[in-house]
Amino acid sequence: MPEKTIAIRVDEELFKKVKIRLAENGMTLKDYIITLIERDLQEDVKQTVEKEMPINETSIKEAQKILDFISGIMNSEKK
Repeated sequence: MPEKTIAIRVDEELFKKVKIRLAENGMTLKDYIITLIERDLQEDVKQTVEKEMPINETSIKEAQKILDFISGIMNSEKK
């Protein structure tokens, strides 16, 4: 897939802080920015899933029933 360019300007103080972070972690600026973007996108997906499928006592009980059902089927097939 062809790569695209993202160019931004930041003030000198932020740039210095970023360079220090890069040195501490042995990363390139490109790797650092891509990591931040991917982490943000993953968090967005996580929040969407949590909104659509809230984890609460009821959903845990329903999931356990499904797992018990599957386990019963698997155990009966082994016999």
